[in-house]
Amino acid sequence: FQSPAREIGRAFSNTHTMIEFLLFLVVTTLLIATVVLCILRAMHSSIGLAKPSQQQLRDEPQNSCPLFSHCRSLSTQIAWRELGGTFPTPVHRCDCQAVSRHELAAADASAKGDTSG
Repeated sequence: FQSPAREIGRAFSNTHTMIEFLLFLVVTTLLIATVVLCILRAMHSSIGLAKPSQQQLRDEPQNSCPLFSHCRSLSTQIAWRELGGTFPTPVHRCDCQAVSRHELAAADASAKGDTSG
């Protein structure tokens, strides 16, 4: 048989531990959210958004962009260009042979008539 004071002390200790843990979670979550928000703001301010030109507003069909069909006010705030309906785009291949600097120097020297290389 345990005394009521000891049980109350244990219950208070468990409650106190749980409150400390919840406080830790809240503080940690707020700290992480603050850091992420600061990073996103820094990225936005370094890159920014380009507004569409008057020609782009005339030439581009703004209603074909799904984002603009839901939020029309963004069409004058964000530059957007339709890429067209020719997908998939063709793939071009290029074969490159590596040429070392030594080979280039030797070719340059032989073109100048230098045979010391």
